[in-house]
Amino acid sequence: MSGSHTLASDLEQAYRKTIYRVLADSPFDLRVDRYSPELEAWHRTCGVSSSALITAANPRSQQLSDRENQARNRSMRGDLQSWTVLPTSSVDPDGKWPMEPGLLIAGLGSELAQQLSSRWGQIAWLQSEHAASPALMWTGVSSVR
Repeated sequence: MSGSHTLASDLEQAYRKTIYRVLADSPFDLRVDRYSPELEAWHRTCGVSSSALITAANPRSQQLSDRENQARNRSMRGDLQSWTVLPTSSVDPDGKWPMEPGLLIAGLGSELAQQLSSRWGQIAWLQSEHAASPALMWTGVSSVR
């Protein structure tokens, strides 16, 4: 097995076990490929059938300071003025990665989500279409690790 294949596999595993906490009035957690009744209810409230969870933090899986990550997410939020968003906090249950701030964006389809994710140097994002089960999506931006 090649080193890059192992890295990609390890990275995918890390994304899949991350807890994606949505910081709503009543916070709820999202997990890759798991149905979320809270997400479905939020979609209904917003009048949408899709959403995307994207961060601007730690581009290309390179850890930045909390200050840099917060500034990047504020800038990304500025690009989304006309969208309904909720802040998120992605938590590594193993504690190997620090918490990553992000945004859950109501009504954002996969094509625009891919563009936004790529713009902010992200390797992946979560996409929920119709069913409220977030799927792990890849941008094509590779890790520099």
